[in-house]
Amino acid sequence: MKRLGFVMLEVITAIVIVSSLLLMINQAWVFKSSQQQRYDWIVDAEQLRLVATDFWAKNGAPPSTMADLFTEREIEQFRLPWLQQWQFAYNAEWLELSVVAPSSAQAGWLAQQIAGAFSRENEFVMPVWQPHAQSATSEIYLHRVEQSEKPYLNAMATELDMGLFDIINVNNLDMQRLTADNVRTDELEATSLKTTELFVTTLYAHDVITPTTSLQEVTDRLAEYVELWKECQLQGKCS
Repeated sequence: MKRLGFVMLEVITAIVIVSSLLLMINQAWVFKSSQQQRYDWIVDAEQLRLVATDFWAKNGAPPSTMADLFTEREIEQFRLPWLQQWQFAYNAEWLELSVVAPSSAQAGWLAQQIAGAFSRENEFVMPVWQPHAQSATSEIYLHRVEQSEKPYLNAMATELDMGLFDIINVNNLDMQRLTADNVRTDELEATSLKTTELFVTTLYAHDVITPTTSLQEVTDRLAEYVELWKECQLQGKCS
């Protein structure tokens, strides 16, 4: 009986261990599936914004439904955040693509994963800006209009890589630090300027100070020497 009791205890222990392992494996699989599902949401959301932008650029008007952008088969395969349909709302110069999340926290989480997106309570919103008209040289310029009623659209929370292109016709540029290989300007006004080498054609300055002296001190001493020389000449001692 005692031996049978030990056997039963070992069997029960084995069952508990196997059940625990199966539970851990199932939880890991569910977590991985959830992570993959969220990643799929991000991929399809960015694809939606790209296709909507192309549609707007080609047709001159924003899309109004998913049917404007995808076939029925593509819509069926589209991975929707929280199984919510995308809502299209045109607002002045941009199109709002939005879905309703289960909570404001989840809407905020998804907004942090996609550049330019934001959350409005429990609503996730992904703006699609109106494509700027192409110029005669087929160049598309960065175009931004200030939105006084929605200040969150006026801030850029990311780095901007212009890919060796130019930023031109800037009225005012306010910055904390500028790092550049070459700076060309018609006029430069600065409170403090530190440089290793400075090449100028004409330098206008109230004073130039070096570690040993200053231009003002040199000028004052030179003026004294001129006065002494004149006195010496008047006394007939210098010629």
